[in-house]
Amino acid sequence: MGFRPDTNSRGGFTLLVVSDTHGDCAPIRKLLRLYSGKIDAAAHLGDGAADLLRVAGDFPKIIFYAVSGFGEGAVCDAEKTIFVCGKKILMTHGHMHHVKASLERIAYYAMEKEADACLFGHTHMAAMFTEGPVFFMNPGSVGRPAAGQAPGYGLLRISDGGVISGKLLQIL
Repeated sequence: MGFRPDTNSRGGFTLLVVSDTHGDCAPIRKLLRLYSGKIDAAAHLGDGAADLLRVAGDFPKIIFYAVSGFGEGAVCDAEKTIFVCGKKILMTHGHMHHVKASLERIAYYAMEKEADACLFGHTHMAAMFTEGPVFFMNPGSVGRPAAGQAPGYGLLRISDGGVISGKLLQIL
C-alpha cells in the first residue's frame, strides 16, 4: 500500500483514524462510505487491522495503512511511520508502550523518534493532546468502546501550511 505524500485538490491532507474493531468491519465500511471523497487515506491502529484491509478493495481511491495490535500476530507491521506534507506521523497500537498504565512512555518514544504526530490505540478510550512538539491521537474504539465511551474515530488533518490538527468523533 503506497502513500501520496503531496497535498490533494482540496488542499492539505486528511486521514481517517480507527482502532480496536476486533473483527467488526461494519463500522469501518460505514465511515469509509461517509467520508469517501473527503479523506485521502485511512489508518487502523491495531486489534482488527485485517478488518480495514478486508474492505480496502471497495474503496480504490483511498490509501490504507494498518499496524498490528496486541495478539494479532503479523497481520502487518507493529509500527509504521509515514510522511505527509512534510510531517512525520508515527502509528502504533500502543500495547508495547504500556499506554493503559501511562502515556509517558509513548510520549518519550514519539519525541525520541522525532515524530510530528503519534497515533495509537489499545485503551479503547479516545484521547487527543500535545506533549512537547508532538500531537497525539487515540481514536478510541469504533467497535468495542470502553465502559462509558461511545464508539469513536478520529480525523487527522494537515493543512497546506503544515499545521496538524484533529477531531475525535462518535459514530451515531
